[in-house]
Amino acid sequence: MATELTALLLIRTPLQAWIAERVLKAEGVTRYDLVYFTQNDSTEDKFYYQLLAAGAVRSQYCHVPLKRYDILGHIDFFIQSRTWRRKPSPDLVMLASYDSPVINALASVHKFSRLVTFDDGTANIFTDGLYHLDIVSRRMKLYRCFFRATSPDIFKDRISRHYTIYPGFINIVENARLRYINGWQHYADRADFSVDAKVYFIGQPYEEVLNPAQIGRLEEYLRTKVIHSYVRHPRERSPINIDLPFLDKQGRVAEDAILADAGDRPIHIIGWFSSVMLNLAAIASKRTMILLNDHPASKMQANLALQSGCEIVFI
Repeated sequence: MATELTALLLIRTPLQAWIAERVLKAEGVTRYDLVYFTQNDSTEDKFYYQLLAAGAVRSQYCHVPLKRYDILGHIDFFIQSRTWRRKPSPDLVMLASYDSPVINALASVHKFSRLVTFDDGTANIFTDGLYHLDIVSRRMKLYRCFFRATSPDIFKDRISRHYTIYPGFINIVENARLRYINGWQHYADRADFSVDAKVYFIGQPYEEVLNPAQIGRLEEYLRTKVIHSYVRHPRERSPINIDLPFLDKQGRVAEDAILADAGDRPIHIIGWFSSVMLNLAAIASKRTMILLNDHPASKMQANLALQSGCEIVFI
């Protein structure tokens, strides 16, 4: 009789949950516990929590609304998930967000479990970002100390395998520890190119990453384009003002929702830097990435966009 493989699955976003479902199968996990952390409590969060929880032995949904002082949010997550620190260690601890001090600390408690990680969107291949460069504030260093989180370099050394949906890109571990998951590539031949493409604008929490002037330029550019649907991001609280109908995602990640809505029509996606742009590289007939001339990340974003085959427009 085969030995059961157990895992503790730590999730923070709908995309992570989508990937994790496939990692569980790839790893041959037969029994797993699930802890889902969210500050958004979005329809997508609830959908993917319920999907994964249905197959879990035990599960917990940890919702902490955004707080004025972020340390209070971390403490709340820490308290809600405290019982998982005392449970017997599983064979595997599976996660993406090792930058989160609470998730990192929870994984670090189970020091004899093997770590299996997976992509948290494009953060894993953005080599100037926090998953590659440990450039953090003094406050975050204090958080790591307070929650007893492991430093990123030490944490990454513990990783047994990392699963990615981005082949050909530098990731957080070397190639020997990388495993590739087929994302949406199997839909590549679905489109009927005798009909016009359906155009989707990919939303983002723009208020978190762009200033008002940059958002204004983005809105001005988008009003010159024919776009059919606005694909709202789960964390997006202030949508771009371009008077478009929101796509009914029915709780699914943007990629699945777009494919279901488009049917056999070709797809054109347009937006600022987004994992959706890269995830649908083999599917979309056209991808237009709008970058800001005065944004500090634009050079790295442009490099990734070109490597992925996106059209780039600077504004």
